Amino acid sequence: MSSLKIDLDLLNSTKDAINTSLETQRGKDTEIQTVAQNMSSNWQGKDYDEFINKVEGLKEANSNSASAKVEEELECFGKYLERCYNEYQKAQNDLKDLAGKLPRT
Repeated sequence: MSSLKIDLDLLNSTKDAINTSLETQRGKDTEIQTVAQNMSSNWQGKDYDEFINKVEGLKEANSNSASAKVEEELECFGKYLERCYNEYQKAQNDLKDLAGKLPRT
């Protein structure tokens, strides 16, 4: 008889690590945008406008870059791991329930 051994804790912690990494990166992207916008109270003029255009250009370029595609794939993989975790956990719980219903001899 073969058995299926899944380390649910490892599956869950891997999913969490991926999601944490993505959240951190997105937070840094948002922070850059916020800092650039907040500089407008002390910095105005053509050079500030050019700076904001560069920051916006980075944001746009990043959304079309290979790293953005990797980020998107990582997000999908994190969701996949979460589904796997939930399905394996449900299967294990169902098997325990079924095993508990077996007649004892």
